Amino acid sequence: MKSLIIAFFVIFSFSGCKSQKRNNSNFNNDNINFKYSRLYYKDSVVVESDMYNSYTGLYQYKEYNFGFGEDKNISTTIKLSEKELQNIYQLYLLLNPKYLSECTYMDGKLLYKSTIAFNVNAAKDETLKSSECSNDKKENEKYSKIETLVYDLIIKSPEYRKAFYWEFIKK
Repeated sequence: MKSLIIAFFVIFSFSGCKSQKRNNSNFNNDNINFKYSRLYYKDSVVVESDMYNSYTGLYQYKEYNFGFGEDKNISTTIKLSEKELQNIYQLYLLLNPKYLSECTYMDGKLLYKSTIAFNVNAAKDETLKSSECSNDKKENEKYSKIETLVYDLIIKSPEYRKAFYWEFIKK
């Protein structure tokens, strides 16, 4: 009887693993998403930020003036299509970068940091790659290609154009 229970348990354990593997191998908009951020620093303090969460579609732009004018805080919802999310994720898989972050330094001080964090399950926040910066030029180029695709899709969306209309007025 004990061996029957153990066999039953083992069979169901392996069937669960196979099912999970099948679900994770196919792209599904509900379980593979990303968070994208661009942070601008002055004297080691964030002065401007852009953040996007593909799971919620929330895009936030913040500019901090520290008492020298009014802070900007603009939010809009930009829901990328499943095809756009697939294109981003396929490029990520194709390039397979070691790092998903880019940093710019001047005189040893951080001026800019851009990060993309892909997650298998947005609710659990299971990040797939490191957000550390790399000094490797090839790795930075891989990241830049992914970031360019993400940023272009965001700024070309009608929601972005509506929220940031002044960027598109010809002077």
